[in-house]
Amino acid sequence: MSPDDRVSALAQDYLSLTPAQRKKTLILSGTNDDRLAITQKLRHALQQEGRLECDRFTLQSLRPKDLTQAQARYVSHYAIGDVIVPVRNYPRHGLERHQRYTVTAIDPTHNHLILQAPNDQTLTFNPVHCARKTSYRIQQLPIAVGDQLRWTRNDRDLGIRNGQQFTITALNDQGQAQILTADGTTRSLNLRGHQYIDYGLVSTTYSSQGKTAERVLVAADSTLTQEAFYVAISRAKRHLTIYTPNKDDLLRTAQRSRANQNVSDYLPLYQVTHHGQTPQTPTANPNRRNDGRRIGERLARQLTTAIRRDSRAEDPASRLTRITDRLTASLDPGNHTTSTIQIGRASCRERV
Repeated sequence: MSPDDRVSALAQDYLSLTPAQRKKTLILSGTNDDRLAITQKLRHALQQEGRLECDRFTLQSLRPKDLTQAQARYVSHYAIGDVIVPVRNYPRHGLERHQRYTVTAIDPTHNHLILQAPNDQTLTFNPVHCARKTSYRIQQLPIAVGDQLRWTRNDRDLGIRNGQQFTITALNDQGQAQILTADGTTRSLNLRGHQYIDYGLVSTTYSSQGKTAERVLVAADSTLTQEAFYVAISRAKRHLTIYTPNKDDLLRTAQRSRANQNVSDYLPLYQVTHHGQTPQTPTANPNRRNDGRRIGERLARQLTTAIRRDSRAEDPASRLTRITDRLTASLDPGNHTTSTIQIGRASCRERV
């Protein structure tokens, strides 16, 4: 199965669901590129179904550049059209906190950026002198009535939290929209200009933390780690399907950890045997953080070690299904969850 086939298979399965089932389905991907590819395919299909209207407006979405502190000091890491948002006021340089300044020109000789302020004033700015800032690139997102979108930044004044979703219920070609929030509130929203808004139909594994759904569809790739694997499979209440180009590669990447700590330093959170695992109550420790990542590290390592004992007698898909089933069952031993590892036309399904 190629990456394109993987996206197509996931989209086909999602579109085969009823509208009610889709509302209880969470779609996950490892990267933003995958997320946008799946979103594009699903939007096109939903428009053909008539559940999503034709594109009416193009949203200018602010996407973080994720620069390191060192990179953010040098103009070589910026491009014309990027947006810089100071975290605090820099009156000496004419910069105000939370205002959006657009890069219009770059002077590498003097390490200067030429910025356009919201009031159209032109500023010359050395990024070395503004350490506390966030940098964004602009992504053009076509939107239509019926689109599911999400906010990507908190706004206390508007009562908006990062990750909150809403649906476009009315939209004109000037970007004036009516939206319906998850709690049933209707409000007007002006979508012109730079927006902290993105598509909400598909989530990355990282941004899915804290979410759960009856059914979860996961587009897995080489970015998967033990921690991301645990987060992805623990989102599902009833049904889990993982789409991957290669069973063996997925098994290997699911054993890889990005954690700096040694999991043996942590108190045992689960006791795993060859036949299954028994949840244990961890000792209270107010200083313990990132429990989800630590559980993922420990479980993935212990499970893969246990499964290796008879790995020669099983094909990779069966081994991987056993991993996902055991991890999913650990969340709620009484929960009947169906796990599927799908590669091409073949899939393995077991019921816990």
